[in-house]
Amino acid sequence: MGSVDSNDSTENSNNTFNPKNTTDTLDSKNSAIVTLKKIQLTHKITDNAMNSIYKFVNVVIQDKSISEFPTSTYVASKYIVNPELKQYPYCSACYSYLSQCTCNKKSKTMIFQSLISALKFMHSLPEFHQLCQEWRKRPANTFSDFYDGNIWKEQLQNGFFNSDYSYGLLVNLDWFQPFSRRTYSLGALYISIINLPRTERFKMENVITCMIFPGPKEPKQSGMDILLQPLIDELKLLNDGVQMQTINGIQTIKARVLTVSCDLPASRKILGFVQYNHTLGCNKCFQELRGENGDYSKVGSERLNQQHRDAINHLNQLPTQTEKEKYTKSTGYRYSSFSQLEYFDLVKYVAIDPMHNLFLGVGKKLMEYLKIAEMDIANFRLQEMFKFSPKNLPRFTLDQGLNAFELKAWILVFSIGVLKTPQSCLMSNEDFNIWSEFVLGCRIISGREINTFTLSAAQRHFQNCVDKFSSKYGKENLGPNMHLMLHMKDCILNAGPIYSFWLFAFERFNGTLGKYPHNKKEIETQIMKKAVTEFYLKNAKIKSSFETVIPIEEKSLKEKIEKKKISTNTR
Repeated sequence: MGSVDSNDSTENSNNTFNPKNTTDTLDSKNSAIVTLKKIQLTHKITDNAMNSIYKFVNVVIQDKSISEFPTSTYVASKYIVNPELKQYPYCSACYSYLSQCTCNKKSKTMIFQSLISALKFMHSLPEFHQLCQEWRKRPANTFSDFYDGNIWKEQLQNGFFNSDYSYGLLVNLDWFQPFSRRTYSLGALYISIINLPRTERFKMENVITCMIFPGPKEPKQSGMDILLQPLIDELKLLNDGVQMQTINGIQTIKARVLTVSCDLPASRKILGFVQYNHTLGCNKCFQELRGENGDYSKVGSERLNQQHRDAINHLNQLPTQTEKEKYTKSTGYRYSSFSQLEYFDLVKYVAIDPMHNLFLGVGKKLMEYLKIAEMDIANFRLQEMFKFSPKNLPRFTLDQGLNAFELKAWILVFSIGVLKTPQSCLMSNEDFNIWSEFVLGCRIISGREINTFTLSAAQRHFQNCVDKFSSKYGKENLGPNMHLMLHMKDCILNAGPIYSFWLFAFERFNGTLGKYPHNKKEIETQIMKKAVTEFYLKNAKIKSSFETVIPIEEKSLKEKIEKKKISTNTR
């Protein structure tokens, strides 16, 4: 190697640490630098992370207002906003809270973050209220977000959104695995604020993790109604209005749950319907799905909110559990704690999640029946198409277990081109017609903007898919997802385009919560604390001198969007 001229050195040679002089005591600056390098080596910290630490140390040194500093993570946590978390111990047998239980059985603990407290914190953020008003400036005669659906329009017409401090909420409940090699299901209930722009609405820093339900098994259907009561109580208060301090002074904050979007098992557990494999397992219509008269390919008479509420009143009057179960079996109705919310429509406000229904449900089922995964030529063509496809699309093989994101890309982007070329088709025309009808329907409703004409066209494609599948493979093999697909049009008319209520974002949140480190004890509490701490930290406002320390990847999307707007406006 060539020699280095001493004049090229950027540091004074007298201040440079020479590893040969190990007996010399370093000065304070070099001691600090070597200490940081030792910490990096011990804890295997990346160079990028250390760059942030070096920048941070320099900012702290220059800030004369800092006279003392925390000496541990425990002490540092005292400086952070302490979220209002409540623990609700309950009986694992009857699910009653321990204060009301006489079973003396083993107890479990549900963790609850106050929705009201979370909203108070969000109203302390300068940009939150402004972002929540952007929907009022949208152009008319479009169908591109939740605000264009019937649910929002009805609330707007009845005056709920007359106040700038009234909010629509979307609720999701799902279960996730906190262990990689052990079956252990934890439940998480998330709440998203629909007033926020779509670019912000489903980002983790803007979604409230409201409840964590303990494992290792999911609570029974009857137990969920009891466990949800703390949330229902706060939702009733928010419907009437809660006084909160905002950047514009004390305001009356109102909020209503306008949509609950879950997978089928979760939606049946909390929204007052029998499971989807029941004879009357559809929560949208009275079509018999099983038994002698069962037919998944037809849509029956519409279920109505008042019918459900009347059924709940009747159930409450029945004296025995046997009579209640008999009535439920004949009608498909169960009690739901959401019925305590007078404004909540138990039919209309329950969405059918497109991710689980279309991609993980119908799409995966059709792939199995049409034996697409077994086609070696299809895999070969797919890999060739990947060479020319955008890098943001996933790469996969058809014979692996595809996740929702991969199935979405396969169905919407690749499948038609892979399965049929001008020279050949990899399946019979009959099977290809079944698949293409499904794909065309999915492509239409996945568009950025849709209208009643294109939505009706998508409905025809879905009905054709169901009829052709039924004709070849038998109506008994259709299954509940194919039937519920026929109700997707009504869900879109009520809640807006499918990306207004599909669950891709919440599935990512489940993955994030499942990867939080824990010591395998009281994991519900640990995961909830980490989730809410991340929620508060991502939204915390810091001095501008410290913002340069945070890596760009860690900055919230809100900050990135604001920078983009500023740069655009100055051109």
